[in-house]
Amino acid sequence: MITSLDSDIDPSESQKDNTLRAYANGSRELSDDYARSIIECLDYRNFVESINSRDDAIISRLAEDFSSIDASITPENVGEKAADIFIDILHRQAGGGRKSVSSTISNRRYNLKYKYGERLLIETQGSCPNKCGKPLYISRNEKSIPSYEVTVIDGNEAIDDYDNLIALCPDCHNSYSLAPNEDDIEEMIEIKNMLKDREFSEKGLFVLSIEKGIENILENLGGVDYSSLPKLNYDAVKVKDKIYKNDFLLIRKNIENVTSYFLFIDEKLKGMEKENKIHYEELSIQVRLAYLEARKTMNGQEQIYESLVDWLVTKTKQRRDSCEIMISYFVQKCEVFDAITK
Repeated sequence: MITSLDSDIDPSESQKDNTLRAYANGSRELSDDYARSIIECLDYRNFVESINSRDDAIISRLAEDFSSIDASITPENVGEKAADIFIDILHRQAGGGRKSVSSTISNRRYNLKYKYGERLLIETQGSCPNKCGKPLYISRNEKSIPSYEVTVIDGNEAIDDYDNLIALCPDCHNSYSLAPNEDDIEEMIEIKNMLKDREFSEKGLFVLSIEKGIENILENLGGVDYSSLPKLNYDAVKVKDKIYKNDFLLIRKNIENVTSYFLFIDEKLKGMEKENKIHYEELSIQVRLAYLEARKTMNGQEQIYESLVDWLVTKTKQRRDSCEIMISYFVQKCEVFDAITK
Protein backbone atom coordinates (compact mmCIF):
# COMPACT_ATOMS: atom_id res chain seq x y z
CA MET A 1 0.00 0.00 0.00
CA ILE A 2 1.44 3.38 -1.04
CA THR A 3 -1.43 5.65 -0.05
CA SER A 4 -3.29 6.53 3.15
CA LEU A 5 -6.54 4.90 1.98
CA ASP A 6 -8.04 1.47 2.59
CA SER A 7 -7.34 -1.06 -0.16
CA ASP A 8 -10.96 -1.13 -1.36
CA ILE A 9 -10.84 2.58 -2.30
CA ASP A 10 -7.09 2.93 -2.93
CA PRO A 11 -6.56 4.08 -6.56
CA SER A 12 -3.08 2.53 -6.63
CA GLU A 13 -4.67 -0.90 -6.14
CA SER A 14 -7.59 -0.45 -8.55
CA GLN A 15 -5.78 -1.60 -11.70
CA LYS A 16 -5.70 -5.12 -13.09
CA ASP A 17 -2.43 -7.07 -13.13
CA ASN A 18 -2.10 -6.82 -16.92
CA THR A 19 -2.45 -3.04 -16.73
CA LEU A 20 0.19 -2.81 -14.00
CA ARG A 21 2.56 -4.94 -16.10
CA ALA A 22 2.01 -2.61 -19.04
CA TYR A 23 2.90 0.38 -16.84
CA ALA A 24 6.00 -1.41 -15.59
CA ASN A 25 7.38 -2.44 -19.00
CA GLY A 26 6.62 0.92 -20.59
CA SER A 27 4.08 -0.27 -23.15
CA ARG A 28 1.43 1.92 -21.54
CA GLU A 29 1.66 5.33 -19.86
CA LEU A 30 -0.12 6.43 -16.71
CA SER A 31 -3.07 8.65 -17.50
CA ASP A 32 -3.05 12.19 -16.12
CA ASP A 33 -6.18 11.52 -14.07
CA TYR A 34 -4.82 8.28 -12.63
CA ALA A 35 -1.53 9.92 -11.64
CA ARG A 36 -3.38 12.78 -9.93
CA SER A 37 -5.68 10.38 -8.07
CA ILE A 38 -2.63 8.67 -6.52
CA ILE A 39 -0.84 11.94 -5.71
CA GLU A 40 -3.85 13.23 -3.77
CA CYS A 41 -3.65 10.39 -1.24
CA LEU A 42 -0.01 9.28 -1.53
CA ASP A 43 1.61 8.41 1.81
CA TYR A 44 5.39 8.73 1.55
CA ARG A 45 6.00 6.64 4.68
CA ASN A 46 3.77 3.81 3.45
CA PHE A 47 5.52 3.86 0.09
CA VAL A 48 9.01 3.61 1.59
CA GLU A 49 8.04 0.90 4.07
CA SER A 50 6.27 -1.12 1.36
CA ILE A 51 9.70 -1.43 -0.29
CA ASN A 52 11.79 -1.87 2.86
CA SER A 53 9.53 -4.67 4.11
CA ARG A 54 10.56 -6.94 1.23
CA ASP A 55 13.06 -9.77 1.60
CA ASP A 56 16.73 -8.79 1.53
CA ALA A 57 17.23 -10.50 -1.83
CA ILE A 58 14.41 -8.49 -3.43
CA ILE A 59 15.69 -5.24 -1.91
CA SER A 60 19.17 -5.94 -3.29
CA ARG A 61 17.77 -6.59 -6.77
CA LEU A 62 15.74 -3.38 -6.63
CA ALA A 63 18.83 -1.42 -5.62
CA GLU A 64 20.80 -2.98 -8.47
CA ASP A 65 18.08 -2.16 -11.01
CA PHE A 66 17.67 1.42 -9.80
CA SER A 67 21.44 2.01 -9.71
CA SER A 68 21.37 2.43 -13.50
CA ILE A 69 19.25 5.55 -12.86
CA ASP A 70 21.09 6.78 -9.77
CA ALA A 71 24.51 5.37 -8.89
CA SER A 72 24.12 6.44 -5.24
CA ILE A 73 21.27 3.96 -4.65
CA THR A 74 22.09 1.10 -2.25
CA PRO A 75 19.99 -1.55 -0.47
CA GLU A 76 19.99 0.74 2.58
CA ASN A 77 18.42 3.75 0.81
CA VAL A 78 16.53 2.19 -2.12
CA GLY A 79 13.18 2.65 -0.36
CA GLU A 80 13.47 6.44 -0.11
CA LYS A 81 15.23 6.82 -3.47
CA ALA A 82 12.65 4.72 -5.33
CA ALA A 83 9.83 6.64 -3.66
CA ASP A 84 11.38 9.95 -4.77
CA ILE A 85 11.73 8.70 -8.35
CA PHE A 86 8.17 7.40 -8.47
CA ILE A 87 6.75 10.63 -7.04
CA ASP A 88 8.65 12.59 -9.70
CA ILE A 89 7.12 10.37 -12.39
CA LEU A 90 3.62 10.89 -10.98
CA HIS A 91 4.02 14.67 -10.88
CA ARG A 92 5.44 14.80 -14.38
CA GLN A 93 2.55 12.75 -15.70
CA ALA A 94 -0.07 14.66 -13.76
CA GLY A 95 1.43 17.97 -14.88
CA GLY A 96 1.68 17.17 -18.56
CA GLY A 97 5.04 15.40 -18.82
CA ARG A 98 7.29 18.02 -17.24
CA LYS A 99 8.74 18.19 -13.72
CA SER A 100 7.66 21.42 -12.07
CA VAL A 101 8.64 23.47 -9.03
CA SER A 102 5.51 22.21 -7.25
CA SER A 103 6.76 18.65 -7.76
CA THR A 104 10.04 19.48 -6.02
CA ILE A 105 8.18 21.14 -3.16
CA SER A 106 5.88 18.13 -2.82
CA ASN A 107 8.85 15.77 -2.72
CA ARG A 108 10.48 17.86 -0.01
CA ARG A 109 7.24 17.84 2.00
CA TYR A 110 6.93 14.05 1.72
CA ASN A 111 10.57 13.62 2.81
CA LEU A 112 10.16 15.88 5.84
CA LYS A 113 6.93 14.13 6.82
CA TYR A 114 8.58 10.72 6.53
CA LYS A 115 11.62 11.70 8.60
CA TYR A 116 10.05 13.93 11.24
CA GLY A 117 6.26 13.78 10.92
CA GLU A 118 5.51 11.23 13.62
CA ARG A 119 7.75 12.92 16.20
CA LEU A 120 6.38 16.38 15.35
CA LEU A 121 2.82 15.11 15.66
CA ILE A 122 3.56 13.63 19.08
CA GLU A 123 5.16 16.92 20.11
CA THR A 124 1.89 18.79 19.45
CA GLN A 125 -0.18 16.17 21.33
CA GLY A 126 -2.57 16.04 18.38
CA SER A 127 -3.68 19.70 18.30
CA CYS A 128 -2.51 22.54 16.08
CA PRO A 129 -0.25 24.70 18.28
CA ASN A 130 -0.80 27.86 16.19
CA LYS A 131 -3.65 29.33 18.30
CA CYS A 132 -6.46 27.66 16.33
CA GLY A 133 -6.17 24.41 18.31
CA LYS A 134 -7.75 22.29 15.57
CA PRO A 135 -7.22 18.52 15.88
CA LEU A 136 -4.48 17.16 13.64
CA TYR A 137 -6.57 14.08 12.91
CA ILE A 138 -9.66 13.45 10.81
CA SER A 139 -12.14 10.91 12.15
CA ARG A 140 -14.65 9.06 9.99
CA ASN A 141 -16.49 5.77 10.50
CA GLU A 142 -14.65 5.15 13.78
CA LYS A 143 -11.27 5.53 12.04
CA SER A 144 -8.76 8.35 12.45
CA ILE A 145 -6.03 9.46 10.07
CA PRO A 146 -3.47 12.26 10.57
CA SER A 147 -4.30 15.60 8.94
CA TYR A 148 -1.35 17.96 9.27
CA GLU A 149 1.57 19.45 7.37
CA VAL A 150 5.22 19.67 8.38
CA THR A 151 5.97 23.39 8.27
CA VAL A 152 9.37 25.07 7.94
CA ILE A 153 9.55 27.82 10.57
CA ASP A 154 12.32 29.96 9.05
CA GLY A 155 13.06 29.52 5.35
CA ASN A 156 16.49 31.12 5.80
CA GLU A 157 17.59 28.32 8.13
CA ALA A 158 18.19 24.63 7.38
CA ILE A 159 14.91 23.07 6.29
CA ASP A 160 16.03 19.57 7.29
CA ASP A 161 16.47 20.51 10.97
CA TYR A 162 13.95 19.23 13.52
CA ASP A 163 14.22 22.43 15.55
CA ASN A 164 13.18 24.43 12.47
CA LEU A 165 10.06 22.33 11.82
CA ILE A 166 6.60 22.24 13.37
CA ALA A 167 3.39 20.32 12.69
CA LEU A 168 0.41 22.56 11.84
CA CYS A 169 -3.10 21.96 10.55
CA PRO A 170 -3.39 22.35 6.74
CA ASP A 171 -5.07 25.78 7.04
CA CYS A 172 -2.41 27.25 9.36
CA HIS A 173 0.34 25.67 7.26
CA ASN A 174 -0.95 27.28 4.06
CA SER A 175 -1.45 30.65 5.74
CA TYR A 176 1.94 30.70 7.47
CA SER A 177 3.97 29.32 4.55
CA LEU A 178 2.63 31.92 2.11
CA ALA A 179 4.86 34.80 3.25
CA PRO A 180 5.87 34.84 6.94
CA ASN A 181 7.37 38.11 8.16
CA GLU A 182 9.88 38.49 11.00
CA ASP A 183 7.16 38.78 13.64
CA ASP A 184 5.44 35.63 12.34
CA ILE A 185 8.71 33.69 12.43
CA GLU A 186 9.59 34.93 15.92
CA GLU A 187 6.14 33.94 17.21
CA MET A 188 6.40 30.48 15.63
CA ILE A 189 9.86 29.99 17.17
CA GLU A 190 8.35 30.79 20.59
CA ILE A 191 5.59 28.22 20.00
CA LYS A 192 8.18 25.62 18.98
CA ASN A 193 10.27 26.31 22.08
CA MET A 194 7.17 25.99 24.27
CA LEU A 195 6.42 22.57 22.72
CA LYS A 196 10.02 21.44 23.26
CA ASP A 197 10.00 22.59 26.90
CA ARG A 198 6.72 20.77 27.54
CA GLU A 199 8.02 17.58 25.91
CA PHE A 200 11.24 17.71 27.95
CA SER A 201 9.36 18.24 31.22
CA GLU A 202 6.93 15.38 30.59
CA LYS A 203 9.71 13.09 29.41
CA GLY A 204 11.57 13.65 32.67
CA LEU A 205 8.56 12.54 34.74
CA PHE A 206 8.05 9.55 32.45
CA VAL A 207 11.65 8.40 32.88
CA LEU A 208 11.43 8.60 36.67
CA SER A 209 8.25 6.53 36.85
CA ILE A 210 9.62 3.95 34.41
CA GLU A 211 12.86 3.51 36.34
CA LYS A 212 11.03 2.88 39.58
CA GLY A 213 8.90 0.31 37.76
CA ILE A 214 12.02 -1.47 36.56
CA GLU A 215 13.35 -1.71 40.11
CA ASN A 216 10.10 -3.31 41.22
CA ILE A 217 10.23 -5.79 38.34
CA LEU A 218 13.71 -6.87 39.35
CA GLU A 219 12.70 -7.27 42.98
CA ASN A 220 9.71 -9.44 42.06
CA LEU A 221 11.71 -11.64 39.72
CA GLY A 222 14.49 -11.93 42.26
CA GLY A 223 12.19 -13.76 44.67
CA VAL A 224 11.63 -16.72 42.35
CA ASP A 225 13.20 -20.11 43.22
CA TYR A 226 15.52 -21.06 40.34
CA SER A 227 17.27 -24.04 41.97
CA SER A 228 15.74 -26.64 39.65
CA LEU A 229 16.28 -24.74 36.37
CA PRO A 230 18.92 -25.97 33.86
CA LYS A 231 21.83 -23.87 32.63
CA LEU A 232 21.78 -22.69 29.02
CA ASN A 233 24.54 -21.43 26.75
CA TYR A 234 23.95 -19.14 23.78
CA ASP A 235 26.01 -16.59 21.84
CA ALA A 236 25.60 -12.85 22.31
CA VAL A 237 24.44 -10.80 19.32
CA LYS A 238 23.10 -7.28 18.77
CA VAL A 239 19.41 -6.36 18.64
CA LYS A 240 19.52 -5.58 14.92
CA ASP A 241 20.98 -9.04 14.23
CA LYS A 242 18.13 -10.80 16.02
CA ILE A 243 14.99 -9.14 14.64
CA TYR A 244 13.99 -9.56 11.02
CA LYS A 245 14.70 -6.48 8.92
CA ASN A 246 11.11 -5.95 7.79
CA ASP A 247 9.78 -5.70 11.36
CA PHE A 248 10.48 -1.98 11.61
CA LEU A 249 8.35 -1.16 14.65
CA LEU A 250 9.75 -4.00 16.74
CA ILE A 251 13.33 -3.07 15.81
CA ARG A 252 12.74 0.58 16.65
CA LYS A 253 11.05 -0.18 19.97
CA ASN A 254 13.85 -2.48 21.11
CA ILE A 255 16.67 -0.20 19.98
CA GLU A 256 15.06 2.80 21.72
CA ASN A 257 14.48 0.83 24.92
CA VAL A 258 18.01 -0.56 24.95
CA THR A 259 19.63 2.78 24.12
CA SER A 260 17.78 4.57 26.93
CA TYR A 261 17.68 1.98 29.70
CA PHE A 262 20.24 -0.78 29.15
CA LEU A 263 22.98 0.72 31.35
CA PHE A 264 20.51 1.61 34.10
CA ILE A 265 19.11 -1.93 34.25
CA ASP A 266 22.56 -3.50 34.05
CA GLU A 267 23.82 -1.36 36.93
CA LYS A 268 20.77 -2.16 39.07
CA LEU A 269 21.11 -5.88 38.37
CA LYS A 270 24.77 -5.90 39.34
CA GLY A 271 24.04 -3.96 42.53
CA MET A 272 21.22 -6.31 43.53
CA GLU A 273 23.37 -9.35 42.80
CA LYS A 274 26.10 -8.01 45.10
CA GLU A 275 23.46 -7.61 47.80
CA ASN A 276 22.33 -11.21 47.14
CA LYS A 277 18.84 -10.01 46.20
CA ILE A 278 18.99 -11.83 42.86
CA HIS A 279 21.10 -14.38 41.00
CA TYR A 280 21.51 -13.01 37.50
CA GLU A 281 22.32 -16.33 35.81
CA GLU A 282 19.20 -17.96 37.22
CA LEU A 283 17.10 -14.92 36.31
CA SER A 284 18.39 -15.14 32.74
CA ILE A 285 17.55 -18.83 32.54
CA GLN A 286 13.92 -18.22 33.49
CA VAL A 287 13.51 -15.54 30.82
CA ARG A 288 15.22 -17.78 28.28
CA LEU A 289 12.92 -20.68 29.12
CA ALA A 290 9.88 -18.41 28.82
CA TYR A 291 11.08 -17.43 25.34
CA LEU A 292 11.63 -21.05 24.29
CA GLU A 293 8.16 -21.96 25.53
CA ALA A 294 6.56 -19.08 23.62
CA ARG A 295 8.47 -20.00 20.46
CA LYS A 296 6.90 -23.47 20.44
CA THR A 297 3.35 -22.21 19.90
CA MET A 298 3.69 -18.75 18.33
CA ASN A 299 4.60 -17.47 14.90
CA GLY A 300 6.37 -14.18 14.40
CA GLN A 301 8.77 -12.27 16.60
CA GLU A 302 6.28 -9.53 17.46
CA GLN A 303 3.79 -12.09 18.81
CA ILE A 304 6.53 -13.74 20.88
CA TYR A 305 7.74 -10.39 22.19
CA GLU A 306 4.23 -9.31 23.23
CA SER A 307 3.58 -12.67 24.91
CA LEU A 308 6.76 -12.29 26.97
CA VAL A 309 5.68 -8.79 27.99
CA ASP A 310 2.29 -10.22 29.02
CA TRP A 311 4.09 -12.92 31.01
CA LEU A 312 6.20 -10.33 32.81
CA VAL A 313 3.21 -8.07 33.52
CA THR A 314 1.33 -11.02 35.03
CA LYS A 315 4.34 -12.12 37.06
CA THR A 316 5.28 -8.72 38.47
CA LYS A 317 1.99 -6.75 38.38
CA GLN A 318 3.96 -3.80 37.02
CA ARG A 319 3.32 -1.29 34.22
CA ARG A 320 3.34 -2.70 30.71
CA ASP A 321 5.78 -0.10 29.34
CA SER A 322 8.22 -0.99 32.13
CA CYS A 323 7.91 -4.66 31.22
CA GLU A 324 8.52 -3.87 27.54
CA ILE A 325 11.78 -2.16 28.47
CA MET A 326 12.83 -5.13 30.59
CA ILE A 327 12.13 -7.63 27.78
CA SER A 328 14.12 -5.41 25.39
CA TYR A 329 17.01 -5.64 27.84
CA PHE A 330 16.89 -9.42 27.61
CA VAL A 331 16.70 -9.23 23.80
CA GLN A 332 20.02 -7.39 23.87
CA LYS A 333 21.43 -9.81 26.45
CA CYS A 334 20.42 -12.75 24.22
CA GLU A 335 17.87 -14.52 26.39
CA VAL A 336 15.15 -13.53 23.89
CA PHE A 337 15.45 -14.29 20.14
CA ASP A 338 18.34 -16.03 18.43
CA ALA A 339 20.76 -14.71 15.85
CA ILE A 340 19.26 -14.65 12.35
CA THR A 341 21.10 -16.95 9.95
CA LYS A 342 22.60 -14.93 7.12
